[in-house]
Amino acid sequence: MKKFFCAQCNGRVFFENSRCIFCQAELGFVVADLSIATFQAAGTDKTHQRIGGSGLYRRCANVKTAGACNWMVVAENPDPFCRSCRLNRTIPDLSKPRNQQAWLKLETAKRRLLHSLLTLGLPVTSKVENPAQGLAFDFLEDTPPGVPGDDRVFTGHAEGLITINLDETDDPKREKARQLMGEMYRTVLGHFRHEVG
Repeated sequence: MKKFFCAQCNGRVFFENSRCIFCQAELGFVVADLSIATFQAAGTDKTHQRIGGSGLYRRCANVKTAGACNWMVVAENPDPFCRSCRLNRTIPDLSKPRNQQAWLKLETAKRRLLHSLLTLGLPVTSKVENPAQGLAFDFLEDTPPGVPGDDRVFTGHAEGLITINLDETDDPKREKARQLMGEMYRTVLGHFRHEVG
């Protein structure tokens, strides 16, 4: 991941930041130039002007959810979600606190994956935009034993639909699976990279 700096104070900021830790300026990821940009309010309709840049943006609708998205959307775009969040087909049941933490870990890893794909110049489109070659994500959990359906979710892919089991965000469970399968590494980001391949 490359280094990012706040345009207001020149302090070092990081890929997940939505505020500068030094001057508290608003930050957001801009897909067009793959950068963490600094923003200031531009009116009362929740639009933001990029400091040192042009165009109006607004925050992804998932900024205040457990997904904590810091990606920006061009203000003219009618979709409330950013390029990353539009890829979600199924998110976890957020009424469960465990799932809120799991979703944050999944979204963090997914955004890092997408940054890598975009940096490499690879296409990142949703299944809605391109049903044949687009991407979609299902973040699912196992049905508890004894509950009707009693289903086990397998992490995998099928023609651009990537399914990740929420258990992969549970560090002890993931480590146990790593040891049982004799893997050198097993990370949430690693699963995304493997399945998107």
